[in-house]
Amino acid sequence: MKFRGHNENVTTSGPIREASQEAIQALDATRREREEAERRLRTLRGIDRVLEALEEINLTGRGFDPVTDQSLAALEHATAAELPQFVRGAPTPVDLHEALLDWQEQLLDRAIPTRQTFRSVDAEIDPPEPQRRRRRRRRPIVLRSAA
Repeated sequence: MKFRGHNENVTTSGPIREASQEAIQALDATRREREEAERRLRTLRGIDRVLEALEEINLTGRGFDPVTDQSLAALEHATAAELPQFVRGAPTPVDLHEALLDWQEQLLDRAIPTRQTFRSVDAEIDPPEPQRRRRRRRRPIVLRSAA
């Protein structure tokens, strides 16, 4: 290290400068990770709010009405994230509810990788029930008379 005078510039050697740069990079990485975690948390909270609303819609019997583009825009705003294609492509509130649960699980798996361990323990304790295929509601068949 070379000192010139009381108010003059201080020249530092390479190792100190490198350590300083590494510390700055570590702080930046920590800040980015914290911001990403906060973004994921906002998205998960938004998904929870939308899931609650969809559950109310499904309980009222309107779960098979088509999902509109306006609803998807509101969903995108509520989750503060771009919707994955499988969520955007859900045709009914029931399908949207299922897609949101899948998305939420994916986000949680990324945020907490150890969740996989709990899944295998849960499967040992309480094996999952076989999945049933949901039947889609079909339009009623209209019969015309020959008269």
